Amino acid sequence: MLGLIAGILEFVPLVGPLLVAVLVALLALLHSGFAMAFVVLLFLGVLRIVHDYVVYPKIIGQGIHLHPLAVILAILAGAEIAGVAGIFLAIPVIAILTVSYRHWLEHRGSETIAEVLQEAVVEVEIAELGSTHPSATTTPDEMARARPDLLTGELKPHKD
Repeated sequence: MLGLIAGILEFVPLVGPLLVAVLVALLALLHSGFAMAFVVLLFLGVLRIVHDYVVYPKIIGQGIHLHPLAVILAILAGAEIAGVAGIFLAIPVIAILTVSYRHWLEHRGSETIAEVLQEAVVEVEIAELGSTHPSATTTPDEMARARPDLLTGELKPHKD
């Protein structure tokens, strides 16, 4: 019966687990005395800490590839922003934001490092030519087509 009550009250943040702990400690006090009530409260306190700050963040973090600290901070932020609803919605919201951010990085990162470096080399070439040279108004793509050695990464002396 206590397990059923604990399971139902688990959905009520902070108050639910605290109420279950008090109920179980009271039953231990009536059944076995102060020592057993203290042991039960100590056990439940350690259990809550380990569950809330070690096990749960690790399980959730592995499922959505988040660091456990990020999961804890998301839950705390959700509680502050939206109360009980924020606690329940924190993990799905942070998961959606993380996946969206990763997809955005993949889309934005579709250029390879070689392409980014190539653009930088072309821009330096244009800057070195100066404004009096006819090709100073060319775009980096036009310059890369005019200088195929930039595409292969082989920078050879250029003849004007």
